[in-house]
Order: sequence, then C-alpha cells, then structure tokens
Amino acid sequence: MDEEEKRRLSEARRREETEPGTQAERRPRFETADEIDQWLDNMYSLAVRLDAFAVDRTIQQDLHSVPSTIQTYEQRLRSVTDDRLRAQMLEIYDAKKAQWESLKNLQATMARARLQMDSALTALGTVYSQILLIGVKDIDSGRAQRLREDIAEEIKSLHDVVQAMDEVYQYER
Repeated sequence: MDEEEKRRLSEARRREETEPGTQAERRPRFETADEIDQWLDNMYSLAVRLDAFAVDRTIQQDLHSVPSTIQTYEQRLRSVTDDRLRAQMLEIYDAKKAQWESLKNLQATMARARLQMDSALTALGTVYSQILLIGVKDIDSGRAQRLREDIAEEIKSLHDVVQAMDEVYQYER
C-alpha cells in the first residue's frame, strides 16, 4: 500500500469515527465515495493515455508521412521493371499499408476515448447533482441504489476503454 492509499484510508477511518449515524447508516455513503474515487481514477488513466498519444512525436509524424510514402511507392511500382527490386518494393509497400491501417485504428480509438472522456465528465456532473438531490437521509433508498449502479456502469465503461487503449497503443505505465 503506497503513502497516498494509506492517507486516504486514514482519512476515511477518521471520517467514519466523526460522522453522525451508525456504521450501517454510513456504509453506503462510503461505498458510493469509493466508487466515485474508482471512477475518477479511471478518468485520470484515460486522460494520461490521451495525453501520451497527443505528444507522441513518432505517431504524429507517421500519421502525417505514411500516406504520402504509400503514394510514392504506388507511383514507383508502376515504373519498376526489375523483378527483385519490384518484389522488395512490394514488401515495403505492404508493410506501409499495414502500418497505415494500424495508425487509423489507433486514431479512431483515441477519438472514441476522447468522446468517452466527455461523456464521463458529463455523467460525473449529473451524479454530483443527483447526490445532492438524494441527500444524506435517502442514501439507502432505491434511488440511491440506482445511482450506485449507474456509477458502477460508468466505472466499467471507462475501465474497458482504458484496456482497449492499452491493447492498441501498448501504453507503458
């Protein structure tokens, strides 16, 4: 357990000791707070990956240069008569086409991740206002349970996007 986790656990215990109500009454509030923390952690992970993509000079350069390189090979392949040279150029051309497909997939994944981030931020604002509406007394109500389920769904959705980005971009922590 790192220092930040120890600090958060200590704060949670201190709050638990000082908050009004029984431990059973306080438990759903702590669970909701923990779920929101998980949600925020996933949003942070997503933002870190989006930032890494945006500043990756190699990827950005390749997004710019690979299409023109493909066009150049297409033009050169039309005029090459030497069979061995043509075979070698076709290998490179095919590799560049595969690279371009990967780059387009990566770019699409990042676009979806940005949209997911916007959606998550909107949902977080909605959850905040719902928590205020529900109030402390109603935290055990069916309405609060639905809210916790919505939070859990958002956490899973963000986690799935982060995992997809890790697979496509091979993000290193």
